[in-house]
Amino acid sequence: MTQQGGEYIGRQNVTHSGFPCLPWKLAEDEDKDIGPSIPDSEEIDETHNFCRNSGRAIAPWCWIGDENGLKFEYCDIIFCDFRQFRPGTKENVYPECRLSQKGKEYVGTQNVTKTGKSCLFWDTQPYGTPWDFNFVESYTHQFLNMDSSLHKNYCRNPGMYRKKPWCFVSDPWIQWEYCSIPFCHDPKPPECKLTEKGGEYMGRKNVTISGSPCQHWLALLPRFFDRVFEFFSAFSDEVDGSHNFCRSPTYSFQGPWCSTSSVDGPTWEYCDVPFCPKSDGEQCSIRVSGECISEYRERLIFWTIFIFVESFSRRITSWNMFQHCIAHHHDNIFLPAPKECKVDKKGLTYMGTKNVTISGYPCQPWSSRFPNNQNDVWFYDDMGSSFPDDLFPSHNFCRNPTEYPDGPWCWNGAGTNPRFDICYIPIC
Repeated sequence: MTQQGGEYIGRQNVTHSGFPCLPWKLAEDEDKDIGPSIPDSEEIDETHNFCRNSGRAIAPWCWIGDENGLKFEYCDIIFCDFRQFRPGTKENVYPECRLSQKGKEYVGTQNVTKTGKSCLFWDTQPYGTPWDFNFVESYTHQFLNMDSSLHKNYCRNPGMYRKKPWCFVSDPWIQWEYCSIPFCHDPKPPECKLTEKGGEYMGRKNVTISGSPCQHWLALLPRFFDRVFEFFSAFSDEVDGSHNFCRSPTYSFQGPWCSTSSVDGPTWEYCDVPFCPKSDGEQCSIRVSGECISEYRERLIFWTIFIFVESFSRRITSWNMFQHCIAHHHDNIFLPAPKECKVDKKGLTYMGTKNVTISGYPCQPWSSRFPNNQNDVWFYDDMGSSFPDDLFPSHNFCRNPTEYPDGPWCWNGAGTNPRFDICYIPIC
């Protein structure tokens, strides 16, 4: 019924990975306070080995005796099907509404509480660390995308126990108050992300970019990942035993990801969650700082200007004149789409869409770890700072993040030798 499941008194006694639960009596030497915190503690005897939550975890669990050294694991217990969604009016469209009861996925711009009080900026941390924040992680890591400053003074629901979005207020006697965030008219989560890291994504994709199935977040096998509790506040939704959807609760710079349940595939991998289109039918393959670069783009981006400064040099004779043009005539300036050529041999600024090598091999997405596992490759930055444009999971365009002398290249997506190959990009 609740995320922590402290009320659960069912009879399941096997963990998510199939380990039989040990009797709670055997845990007395580990923690003598566990017994009284279990809801049916009076029934604990030498045989009581049912999944429970002693009050310290995010879901029911139990002790196990595994030869690999695992001491405990969560159990596969799902939420009861009693939660009813009350659709809002047609005007309520995400992200300016919530898709769930708790609204942890809410990233709208409302900044007043239900009584009209103004919200304080989150990064000021006006009253220290709230009682329901995870003590393992820092204050700022309790927020979606693990950065409190990104959320300014908008209503949010970080932490683990509050019922819906809230915010800090200036009254020290109250300190915080809930916000009135309406439910969305369409309860179906969008299958796209609004931010580069995608911390707000709560869609239902559960396979990685290379097709590997996602492991359940509460399972410790086959891929050992025991940090769900540590990063739980940064999940966009609640997690039960059936939850194996792509999410971005950690330092995932390129979007939602998951551990994989395939023993032959990568340990973990990003999922192909695209950016949400800003308008109906918008197609965008190249982005810089989250902004779409297209042929008739009116908004100016410094990095784009830097890359295309040569194309402007014939019309703008000085940098001062260029600045004047931006300041006074920016509505009339249009940036060309990325060219399918490079300005020099290395092609460090190439942002075209070529995704086939000079030998005809298809390019592997830069974020994918299959068929070439890039875990052992550290000569370019996984955060994407070595690339002229934004990385996203399906990005498989030829680039040169390593300053390779022969120019842009990519990993061989065919999984054959050679592991990588250069691309033919003509000189402009």
